[in-house]
Amino acid sequence: PIPCVPWQSQTSGQYQRRVHGNQEQQRCCESAAIRTMNFAKKHEDSSLRILYFDNFRIATHAGWCRWELKIDGASCPTPLAGSVYTIAGENDHHPGTVIGECPGVKAGNHVLTVQLTRSASNIDCYTGWETSTLMEVQEIVA
Repeated sequence: PIPCVPWQSQTSGQYQRRVHGNQEQQRCCESAAIRTMNFAKKHEDSSLRILYFDNFRIATHAGWCRWELKIDGASCPTPLAGSVYTIAGENDHHPGTVIGECPGVKAGNHVLTVQLTRSASNIDCYTGWETSTLMEVQEIVA
């Protein structure tokens, strides 16, 4: 198995990011918060630009898996998400990026999570495979 490298937090000006080294794939069930990142928003009137990169995989049965970015368990006004669909018998691996803006978040400490949902309980959703994960939050001051 590939060793799991702990998250490395970096803060530089308006950017806050976490990078996770090469890791074993993670198989999770519906509604699981599969990635998390703590961050601090400094300005009340700013917006957040959020970036997430990972490897998305769906295997076996026909259906879809969806990876959504949430702040403190809530969706952004326009949900930030990526989905993968497959037909029966396939084993699709996709490097993927979810990026977007999330306005209306109050200043203070927050938790960014990646929440996994799927179209049915028999759908196999996997996250991460032979890749590094990146989560980044940039505060955009008006």
